[in-house]
Amino acid sequence: MQETTGRAMDDWIAILDQAGARELPHNDIWRWLADAGHVAEGSIREAIVIAYEQQIGPREMRQSRYGDYPANVSKALKGTMDDVLQRWLELVGDIRHSTAPT
Repeated sequence: MQETTGRAMDDWIAILDQAGARELPHNDIWRWLADAGHVAEGSIREAIVIAYEQQIGPREMRQSRYGDYPANVSKALKGTMDDVLQRWLELVGDIRHSTAPT
């Protein structure tokens, strides 16, 4: 954090605590950092807010702001888009008629 922003995380915690950020939702903290003139660049603001939330407790490592733990998987397949789509549909079936709970 020090290298990217010029401030240590302890400094960011103090700044955000003084602004009342412990009571604010993620998006409001993100906006406040820009509105107060601290950080304009969005991805750096996001990193500060995530690290802050991890430090004060509402967010664990790798947890999203919604409380879940997102994951993804990818696989490269040979064939045309239509071929791959057909293989996918054969694998998963017609989700419009799924009996899985929503």
